[in-house]
Formats: sequence, structure tokens, C-alpha cells
Amino acid sequence: MHGKTICILVVTMLISATAINNTTASTNQTLLYVDPPSIVDPTLVPGKNFTINITIANVTNLYSFEFQLIFNSTILNALEVELGGFFPQPEYVTIIEPPWINNTAGYIHFGAKITGCELPRSGSGTLSVITFRVIGVGYSPLTLHDTHITDSLDRPIPHETFEGYFNNVLLARRDVAIINVTLSQTEAYTGRMVNVTVIVENKGDVAETFDVNVYYDNNFIGTLTVTDLASGEQANLTFSWNTEGVQHCVSYTIKAEANPVPYEINMTDNIYIDGTVKIKILGDINGDCAVDIFDVVEAALAFGAYPGHPRWNPDADLMPDNVIDIFDLVLIMLGDPC
Repeated sequence: MHGKTICILVVTMLISATAINNTTASTNQTLLYVDPPSIVDPTLVPGKNFTINITIANVTNLYSFEFQLIFNSTILNALEVELGGFFPQPEYVTIIEPPWINNTAGYIHFGAKITGCELPRSGSGTLSVITFRVIGVGYSPLTLHDTHITDSLDRPIPHETFEGYFNNVLLARRDVAIINVTLSQTEAYTGRMVNVTVIVENKGDVAETFDVNVYYDNNFIGTLTVTDLASGEQANLTFSWNTEGVQHCVSYTIKAEANPVPYEINMTDNIYIDGTVKIKILGDINGDCAVDIFDVVEAALAFGAYPGHPRWNPDADLMPDNVIDIFDLVLIMLGDPC
């Protein structure tokens, strides 16, 4: 009766693992997989332990097995690797040497073969039980690698493998934010560059990589990627907006948006809207959406001025070459009305 219970349990776990991994393998395909296939548990904080099984299903005439399991050694450390219940008792099994646990490189090497007069195994069951200790917060794959299973004649048994993963990142606060947006100017002639400086901050508990997008009204300016921004740190991003072809005589609202990171709950600070930029016709110095005598007067008042001069007017520097001169006046004369 106990054997039937074990069999039912193993078949149930197999069905669950197969469903999770979306496998289309037939019931006759030999499977080797991590069980459970996923561990998502924010209560598994650093210092806690958990176990996984390396399970085989639908195998015939199994005599030996060997595998490597790769994991993220900044999140997990392996404590112990034991023989599972599918093989005979230890006195009838030889552990393939060496049973390595390498917590620096992040992998386990383990295997066993039947010895003596014991018969090879067929069916489904647990080959190995592995105990991990959590040492960090984040994600770790649990990837089977270099798997070898053979029959009693030392012939390889074809099989399919499925990996697992561990995730306790829900424990960590995930929160990226736009702190500030500043503009190089609030008015610009069409075709000129406007710099948009965006300050982002990681308000969460783990380093984050995310994209930041900038828009004028609902029109896209560009995307920049923030990479591995540490908890509590800020970064400055500068976007260059080329206003060539942008409709003039319009004031556009500038918006910056940080794409949410996984499991981010507070997204109210992911968007920052700050000020407007008015796009003007070249020569429209006073910004009244017309190029006329009033603009000529403005340029004349600034004639001969340069940055730092008391009569300096950057809007009158149409060239632009940091001096108000005859060339700027000529450009005003060439301007078209809005």
C-alpha cells in the first residue's frame, strides 16, 4: 500500500512538472527534471533552507545517472546532496566520485550506479535530494547540465531535461522613480536641439536595470537604459531632442517615464511631467508667432552683444555663433510668418 501511495505521488508530481514546463513529450519519453520546477517564496529569506528533488520519469532499465546542477551562488549555497529513494539502499549503490558542491562557481556534480546483484530500475522516482541555504535576495536558475543516464549494458538512455528556478525577490522592495526633469530651454527655433535632463533614483532594495522614455506631448523623443543602478543611487540621463519637422507655434509638454521593474508596486513616481517647450519660427524673436518688424527691433537692440553682455539676447542669435550681427538680421528677413 505504501508503494502505491509513493507511485501515485510521483505520478502527480510528474503531471504537475510536465504542465508547468509545457512539455509535449509523450508518456513514453524519459524525463529528468527539477522538482518542484519553481519555488517562488518571499518568506525564504537569507538563512532559511529548502530542498529540491532531481526526479526521473518513464525510465526503463536504469543502471546509473550523473548530472550537474547550476545555480546562482550569490543567492543560494548548496548544503547537502543525498541519494533519492528511487535507487536501492546505499549498500547496493556506488556514488560516482567526486560528489562535488562548488558554492563559489555555483554548481553541483552528483551521480550513482547500481552494484552487485541489484536489478536496474524502471518507472519514476527521486534520484537525488538537494538542500540549499538562501544567502541573498533575487533569482536563481536551477539548471540541469551534462546529464548522463545509462542502462545495465552501459548504453545511454535518451531523455529530456527540464530546469527549475528559485525566486524570493518579492521580499525586496522594487521601486524606480523619476526624481526631476530639466530643460536646456523653454523656447527653441524649429530644427534646433533641446536637451532634456532626467534624474532617476532606485528607491528599492536591489540593483535595477530599466529603460527611461521621454516624450513631447504624446510624441516619442527617445529611450535610454539605466544599468545596474544600486539601491538608493541616482543617475542623470540627457536626451537630445531634434526639433526638425516639429510643428512650430506650439508649446509641447515634456514627460519622462521609467518602465516598471518586475514586482514593482508603487508606480506613481515612474512618470514625471515638467514644463513646456515652445517651438518657434526661425526669426520669431519675441515669440508672437510672426516674423516682422518687431523682431528686427529686438535684434537691433541686441546688435553686437555676446554671452555675458548686458544686451545679450540668445533668441536673437539665429546663426547661432554667440554674437548678434548682420547675419542674424538677414535670417530674420528670410523668416516666414506662422
